[in-house]
Amino acid sequence: DDVTGMEYDDKCVGDGGLKAKFSDGTISNSQWKCHTYFYGPLNTNGVPGCIPDFDESYHFTPPKCKVGNKQYPECRSVLTDMPKGWEHKYCPSCTYWQPATEFTDKQVGFGIGPKPGDGHPWGTPDFLDPQTVDWGDAKFIWRPNLNYDNRIICRFSYVA
Repeated sequence: DDVTGMEYDDKCVGDGGLKAKFSDGTISNSQWKCHTYFYGPLNTNGVPGCIPDFDESYHFTPPKCKVGNKQYPECRSVLTDMPKGWEHKYCPSCTYWQPATEFTDKQVGFGIGPKPGDGHPWGTPDFLDPQTVDWGDAKFIWRPNLNYDNRIICRFSYVA
């Protein structure tokens, strides 16, 4: 949700993770640079917090929270424009981007493949099950906070 920063009808704090392996041998790792352009929810706990009963074991676990009946429409997030020219080879505004943070499969929650009809765009018979891919040395990357850095863009450059 672009206002609350929550997912599953404002019931769960989201998470992220990107793992990539390209045919030219490029893999995702901390050599990539990333930028967060959507962060939230803000102020999830504490007083006053937008989630007064905040509990990481519940709010960061979609199998639990997405079926719960608690909603938090009072949460807010920050959505900014993507940096101008970020997709071009030379991007002066991208020089401040930080290295991607590497995460383990366990930290990201890798291992639950998509299923046909599960409500996701890949929930078709033609999906690629990520558990069957040889990822080689590719690492899950994201910005430092898997749960609050909701939308990011990343770049990778190499000198041939």
